[in-house]
Amino acid sequence: MPNYNFGLYPDSLREEKSGAGALSVETYSTRLTAGGTIANSLADVDKVGQLKKITLEDANATTITPATFADGSTVALAAAAGNFVELMWIGDAGWRVIDEKGATIS
Repeated sequence: MPNYNFGLYPDSLREEKSGAGALSVETYSTRLTAGGTIANSLADVDKVGQLKKITLEDANATTITPATFADGSTVALAAAAGNFVELMWIGDAGWRVIDEKGATIS
C-alpha cells in the first residue's frame, strides 16, 4: 500500500517579509519583497506534513537555504514576481519541494 502525506498548515497563514533573513515556520505562506538579490534561511520543524510556500512579490532573485533539505542544499527563485516554491516537511530527510514556478533546486 502506498504512503500518502497530507499537508498541515501552521496556525498563522501569511508572513510579509522584506529583505534577507530567517523565514517564519509559524506561517504557511511568506510573500517576499527582496529589494535586490538576497539570501533567506528556513528552519526545521517537528510536524511531518507541514507546508511552507514562499512567493516573490517583486522582480528580485532570492536564494533559500533550508536547514535540512531532502532535494539538495538550496532553492533559487529567479527574478520575476510570482515565482514561488512550496515545500513539505517529510521528517528526518527535511523539506521536500512539492511545487514550484521559476525555481532552481541545487
